[in-house]
Amino acid sequence: MFFIDELLKATHGKLLNGDPEQKVNSISTNTRNIKKGDAFLALKGPKFDGHIFLDKAIKKGAAALIVSKHFHTKKAAVIKVKNTLKALQNIAGYHRMKFNIPVIAITGSAGKTTTKDMISSVLSQKLKTLKTKENLNNEIGVPITLLQLNKKHRAAVVEMGMQKEGEIKELAEIARPTIAVITNIGEAHLKYFKNKKEIAKTKAGIFSFLKPGNTAILPEDDKYFKYLKEFVPKGIKMKTFGRNDINLPSPHRRGTNLLKDNITTKIRVRPPGNHNLLNALIAVKIAKILNIKKSSVIKGLKRFKPSSKRMEIIKRKDGVTIINDTYNANPSSMKAILYMLAAEKAKRKIAILGDMLELGKESKKLHLSIGRLAKKLKIDLLVTVGKLSKNMKGNYHFTSNKKVIEFATKTLKKGDLLLVKGSRAMKLEEVVEVLRA
Repeated sequence: MFFIDELLKATHGKLLNGDPEQKVNSISTNTRNIKKGDAFLALKGPKFDGHIFLDKAIKKGAAALIVSKHFHTKKAAVIKVKNTLKALQNIAGYHRMKFNIPVIAITGSAGKTTTKDMISSVLSQKLKTLKTKENLNNEIGVPITLLQLNKKHRAAVVEMGMQKEGEIKELAEIARPTIAVITNIGEAHLKYFKNKKEIAKTKAGIFSFLKPGNTAILPEDDKYFKYLKEFVPKGIKMKTFGRNDINLPSPHRRGTNLLKDNITTKIRVRPPGNHNLLNALIAVKIAKILNIKKSSVIKGLKRFKPSSKRMEIIKRKDGVTIINDTYNANPSSMKAILYMLAAEKAKRKIAILGDMLELGKESKKLHLSIGRLAKKLKIDLLVTVGKLSKNMKGNYHFTSNKKVIEFATKTLKKGDLLLVKGSRAMKLEEVVEVLRA
C-alpha cells in the first residue's frame, strides 16, 4: 500500500489531479492485472506505450495513474513524471527500504535462475521468502519483484540479468542486497561487450551497494575470481564457493555427497549435474550465513523444483527419457549440461542443440567448441538446428524445428536419453512438446 504523497516523494513527480493523502493498494504496469484501488504506471518503450491504456485502466478501477505525458481526468489521481521506467524503479527502491530483511541478489552468466530457486527452496523451509518469478530479472522485472514485498516476508531472493554496461549496478541500487552472489563469468551477451573482462566488471556492480557487515559470495574456480575480488568494498564479508568444497574428484562424475563438512551428506541434488552441486553449494553457504538449520537445508534441497523449461526430466512410456532445458542457452550452460549428459547412464546419449545467440564476433568459434566438446564426451548423436549451430558440426543439421521433430520421431528408441537445449528465440520447447507424448 502507498499514499499518493509517498509516490510523489519516490518519483519526484508532479500531482496533476488527486489528494496526496489518498491510498493505492499496489503498482501495476499491465491493465490485465489491475485491481480496484491500484495505481497504473504507463511504461513506454520502442515498441509499446502504456499510455494508450489509461482509459482502460480507469475502467478497471485504477485509483491513480503514473504517466510521462500530460493526461487529464477527474476519475483518478494523476502523477506526471519525466520517465515512467525510472519512476517504477524509484518506487520499488523506496518500497524495498521499508523492510529490514535479508535480500539476496544473484547474477552470473549461467546458473543464476537455478541458484535463485535453490536458495529460495532452502530459505522457505524457515522463512517466508519472496523470489523472482521465472526470468523477471531485468530493469522492469526486478522492480516488479520488489514491489511484491509485504510484511509477511522474512527474506527475498532477487535474480539480476544484464544486456548493457552498468546495468547490474543499477539493479543493485534498487534492490540494496545484503548478500550478493556471482555464479560465474561466461560468454553470454558477448554481443554487447568487448570481452569477458567487461562482462565481469558489469557483473561486479552487484557489490556496489553492500554495507559493512553484508556478504559477497564469489566463484573461486572462475578465471576472473581475483578480478572480481577487487570490486568488493572494504568492510564486506567475503565467502567463496568452488570444487574444493565438493567431494567430486572429476567434473565427469556424479556424486551424492555435496560438502566436505557433510551438511548434506547422502543427499542427491536434483536435477543431476556437477554444476547443480555448485548451485546448491551457494544455497548452503547462504543458509549458514542466515543460521538456517541443517535439517531445513536438506529438506529445501530435496523439495527444490527448477523453473519451467529448466532441467525438466520427462520419462516416456516407451523408455525414452528427455531432458527439457529449452529456456535459454549460452556456452557456459551448454558445456555444463553436456558434462551432465555424459555422466548419465543410457543406451544412447543424444543432444538436440539450437543456436546460442548474442555472442557477437565469437559466435562461430564458440559454437564449434560446443561441437568439439560433445565429440570429446562421446555423445552418441549430436543434432543441431538453426543457422549458427551448423558450426557445431554435428551428425545431423536442420534449419527448422519441424524437420528436427520428424527426424527425432523416427530415430528415438527405448533406452535413449535425449537432451534438448538452445537459446530462447529458437523455441525448442516446440520440439519437446511433440516428442514428450
